[in-house]
Amino acid sequence: MELDNIRRLLTEEDAVTPVIGIILVVAITVILAAIVGVYALGLGSDVQNAPPNADFDFDYADTDATAGADQVTIEHNGGQPIEQENIEVVVGGETRDPVTPADAFPTRFSSGDTAVYSIDESTDLGETLRIVWRAPNGDSSNTIGESQVPD
Repeated sequence: MELDNIRRLLTEEDAVTPVIGIILVVAITVILAAIVGVYALGLGSDVQNAPPNADFDFDYADTDATAGADQVTIEHNGGQPIEQENIEVVVGGETRDPVTPADAFPTRFSSGDTAVYSIDESTDLGETLRIVWRAPNGDSSNTIGESQVPD
């Protein structure tokens, strides 16, 4: 008799299955609610608008006979790649152009890539050169690199 009770206790699993089922249903409900909540509150869109993390090196050169640098070579030293349409070079509040179209930022500016931009020797010396990243949706912009133009 006692042996039969022990066997029945070890083989009976009726109470385990419903408990596991309820735990799984509750877990799935919580996960789905969290996903819907993130997108309903707009928290998911901020991830795409976060500026990239990158490191830059600035090398100023004087290519003519005047004093002061007239161009800067910007090298991407590491970090996330950046799409060309999202970045620009700004000195003293004005956007600067590449020395030649071939010297502009590549389509995807990534580690080891360089770009050469012109500096106005009459107004830019001593100013701060900034690499400005604009969010793809245009809602925000951030300075992701900066350097002082030497006198």
